[in-house]
Amino acid sequence: MGILDLLRDRRTSTQLFMVDLTGLYPEIIEVDLLNADNLASGEMPNNKCDFVNGLSNQQFINHLAINAGRQWQLTYSINEQIAALEDLHQLISEELNNRY
Repeated sequence: MGILDLLRDRRTSTQLFMVDLTGLYPEIIEVDLLNADNLASGEMPNNKCDFVNGLSNQQFINHLAINAGRQWQLTYSINEQIAALEDLHQLISEELNNRY
């Protein structure tokens, strides 16, 4: 198994264990159903979060903190993948320059 496979597995497992805040806290997060289909086109929906209400809910704060940590892991994993691809690109470029 290569580094990219390991990083992909880490990214997938991180995404699988994100807490669905929209489902657990509908009184805090209002999902924009009219624009939810825009995700396929790359547009973010216009969801709304009542942070004032959320700050009084310790369970919401805990789940938000869990997701923040997992999001950091996901971002870190993607950065590792980019670095691995850049290294591979550099190696290929060097090899091609040495041949031609």
